[in-house]
Amino acid sequence: STDEKLSLTKLDIDLLKNTFKNTNIPIIQSPKSIVDGIGNIGVIYNGNPYLTLYLSLAALRTHNKIYFFVNDSCLATNNLLVNMLNRIIEKFNYGKDIIKLYNGISEKEIIESENLLDMFLYIGDKHEYIKFKKKTSIPITYNGYENAVFYIETAEKFNNTLVEINNYVFKHNI
Repeated sequence: STDEKLSLTKLDIDLLKNTFKNTNIPIIQSPKSIVDGIGNIGVIYNGNPYLTLYLSLAALRTHNKIYFFVNDSCLATNNLLVNMLNRIIEKFNYGKDIIKLYNGISEKEIIESENLLDMFLYIGDKHEYIKFKKKTSIPITYNGYENAVFYIETAEKFNNTLVEINNYVFKHNI
């Protein structure tokens, strides 16, 4: 019967509830309390869905709204995540449009919208971050890419790759 089947919505809700277990930050109680942290956080990043999910849940736990700015990278997956999370948030009356995803927005448009944001989180290339930081007046936090995955077949190719990475880091003063 339909009552015996566990719906996707129920699984989504349980997943979100379990996220808040064992934290000292209380679950959001009402829509009015949703933005009592930093406020509205803009995230400029490469569209990694793991980051979308992680940062969305972190924003919820810390009572902030979050706005993701991506350029076509993993767009369908990110739309699914954002829509699913917003449905759950609305179902429990935590608020509306707590998480937003913007695709294809130019850097100029992002900077023009900075009056709606309280801070930026820039994840990615350090040189692009430095250029962006010079153009904005609100606080901005930078986080570089944390890791990379390489598939290298032989020790010789591995050593050559390490030399290339070392040269790149030295050349770009990273």
